[in-house]
Amino acid sequence: MAEVLGNSWIVVAALSLAGVLAMLYTLASVIRNQSYVHDLQVNVARLRTQYYAKLKALQEAAQSGEVELSPTSAGVKQASKPHGPSSHAKH
Repeated sequence: MAEVLGNSWIVVAALSLAGVLAMLYTLASVIRNQSYVHDLQVNVARLRTQYYAKLKALQEAAQSGEVELSPTSAGVKQASKPHGPSSHAKH
């Protein structure tokens, strides 16, 4: 019986190691998720900037008379395309 109690420190060490590994895994998961959220926010900011730049260019083109803007049901303005012959039409 003394031999079983004498080797109990191995079980305690193994459980401690498992606890430390679990904490490190949790910390790594939190850091990975925060990095993902940050990258997503950066991507959203970039896309918004591109969208507003395109919208501004479109409005400037409409003011100069290059394109006409027509309101849509959602309230967003978009360029009207000319109704010329299609490049996919058969001859």
